[in-house]
Amino acid sequence: MKQLVTISIFLLSHFIVAQNFENTWTGFFSYVSVKSISQGNDKIYVAAENAVFTYDLSTQEISTISTINGLSGKAISTIHYSENNDVLIIGYENGLMEVVIDGEEDVLQVVDILDKQTIPPDQKRINHFNEHNGNIYISTEYGISVYDLERLEFGDTYFIGNLGSQISVAQTAVYEGYIYAATAQNGIRGALLEDENIIDYQQWNTYDFDWYKGIQVLGSKMYVARANNRILEFTPNVGFNELISYNEPIVDFFAIDNILTITTENTIHAFSEDFNLESSVTSVTDVEYKLQSGIAFNNNFYMGTSELGVLVVPFGTNFSTQILPDGPINNHPFSIDASPGQLWVNFGDVDVFFNPFPLTERGISHLKDEEWTNYSYDDLKESLGG
Repeated sequence: MKQLVTISIFLLSHFIVAQNFENTWTGFFSYVSVKSISQGNDKIYVAAENAVFTYDLSTQEISTISTINGLSGKAISTIHYSENNDVLIIGYENGLMEVVIDGEEDVLQVVDILDKQTIPPDQKRINHFNEHNGNIYISTEYGISVYDLERLEFGDTYFIGNLGSQISVAQTAVYEGYIYAATAQNGIRGALLEDENIIDYQQWNTYDFDWYKGIQVLGSKMYVARANNRILEFTPNVGFNELISYNEPIVDFFAIDNILTITTENTIHAFSEDFNLESSVTSVTDVEYKLQSGIAFNNNFYMGTSELGVLVVPFGTNFSTQILPDGPINNHPFSIDASPGQLWVNFGDVDVFFNPFPLTERGISHLKDEEWTNYSYDDLKESLGG
């Protein structure tokens, strides 16, 4: 495989332009497990386990982006679409970042974090992207890095733990000239965004020592999600005001278009300014699901599930429309059987000692005439009389 490698010393950033194989290969990926959702330019952008799909809100057309188009195929952790720059940013659990520019075939693989020797491999995960004034503030397991969307280059990195140590940052938010970081185990920390010495950990204030999942700005107020699944209004130098708590894990916490979306494993809620509840979904008619991500805009919920792709539920209803590209049940094939015009795939795992436990019940997938038919484990049991 031939790759064009560009090292830009004067930019203090390095990247790889990944090859596009659309004209020579066809990829079969599963998009059922949705890790992250973004939106912009009348589309939604959906990250599955190791590939991405887009859904045009006007034409209802679905397009996919995978290793065939140049993606790495590694585990995706989060995505962000920038309307101002017409680029999709994809973050990975291993620290890789990929940039997909509208109208261009090639994918830009940004390996600065991935290749950083001073950061342990288990602390490179990209948790969240926050766009502000042409920059992306990247929340990671080691701190915060800044990426210039116009120049496509890295800027500073903030190690904001005690004595400049590396700490896990779940999300960041910019509020009244300050950047605030919700950390996993080290409270809320903040600094003046334009401070020339912001890279100095001593410029960062610590507001408490709790554990957090997220921080977002809605209107004139800032809200935080704690690890104990409580939502609070946070006013710097004043304190916290608890607003609501949930009895199941919060899996996503995101504000866009004057709506704050709070997603738990089984419910999703949309709040407008001053934390006024606009709509909620606590169940969907005739559908069993588990949520992993979600956003709300234009009076619709877009619910990212673990096994069903995206469910779209209009505000005030509990009826859903599924958005899911054609594909197999999941991305972990164990064996395949091919014959002219068709392909059968089953799924499973063994460890290095060929131990199949714990056993899974994943079903099988069948490709025929360029269409996939998936059979769940329960479908197979019923057909066999089990």
